Amino acid sequence: MFKHLLTISLLLISGLTSAQLVVPQGTTFRTGTNTLITTNTSVANRSAQFNLNQAGSGIVLAGSNQAISTTEDIVVPNLGITGGGIKTMDGVIAVTENLILDNGLVNTGNQLDLDLFVLGPNVSIDENGANSYVVGPLVHLGGGDKFFPIGTGSQYAPVVLYGVTGSNDVTTALLAAPQTGAFLPSTLEAPVDSASQNWFWGFLSQGLSSATVELPILPGDEGLTSGDNRTGVILEVDTTTRLATNLGGVLSGNTIRSTSSLSKEVAYLMMGSSLVITPLIRNLITLNRDGQNDFLVIEDIDIYQNNEVILLDRWGTEVFSKSGFRNYDEFDNPYDGSFDFLEPGNYICIVKYAGRSIKQVITVLK
Repeated sequence: MFKHLLTISLLLISGLTSAQLVVPQGTTFRTGTNTLITTNTSVANRSAQFNLNQAGSGIVLAGSNQAISTTEDIVVPNLGITGGGIKTMDGVIAVTENLILDNGLVNTGNQLDLDLFVLGPNVSIDENGANSYVVGPLVHLGGGDKFFPIGTGSQYAPVVLYGVTGSNDVTTALLAAPQTGAFLPSTLEAPVDSASQNWFWGFLSQGLSSATVELPILPGDEGLTSGDNRTGVILEVDTTTRLATNLGGVLSGNTIRSTSSLSKEVAYLMMGSSLVITPLIRNLITLNRDGQNDFLVIEDIDIYQNNEVILLDRWGTEVFSKSGFRNYDEFDNPYDGSFDFLEPGNYICIVKYAGRSIKQVITVLK
């Protein structure tokens, strides 16, 4: 995509001899449609008439070390990063069409903010992995799946938010940083017993109602996700109380995706490790209302809120399915008759939890 944009450029500025391209206050600076400015110097804007907001237009930073500074909010449909080095962004800069990360780091500062380096809701990101990413806060507008090509000065640490929903102007920012200890949870609830000592992500959002998150497993955190009796999870840590919420986790290659949605608009996200407790399926349902074995009971299922329970009859036909199954309790979850229709006989109960599953033959008596 980056090369394609260059071929359709109508205006090319390269090899400038001055220290920077300066747009003084009151100066009108405008480009036409499908016009890219390529420069290997810094850009300093002081004018409210700095207007690159034409379809296909934009800026390519091609020098080894550059900066875009602006005292006025600017909109850049296309922003290209190449030439290596560090490109520093200072001021409110919005990209609306394409962010092309070819070669070089984009430094947006270390203050998590919803109004600095902003990607519009329909931006396409063409990225080159560890060769080019954003160091500091990166902001996404709108809903759907959102990719954040972010990292620290020495570590690429991209994040994906899946299924972002909320108000029409939902705004989400993320930054990656090394763990100093100041961001560790104050307490961990069983079965989670450890949190990353190496990395965390700062999360800030406005208007968000739901999204799951995918984090990379970075160097030093591999042990949190390995072992037959352990599983990796994503922790959402309250920035004030330092209390950690277990968002669950499913491994996929070198990443882990939460099974629960984010619940806070401000949080620290990090990898955690959970002891895997295997639920125990009781193998008898009597349906005689004598207070014993009257319905299906799965011990320790409450640990895994994002579970799925399935019953198959002897022909393999699904006769019952429920996500987020909870054991029945006369006080806060009274039995609702879910199993009263079952005929006497044997059934296979399948429980899916924490990316795993177990099976047990159960017998129904009447």
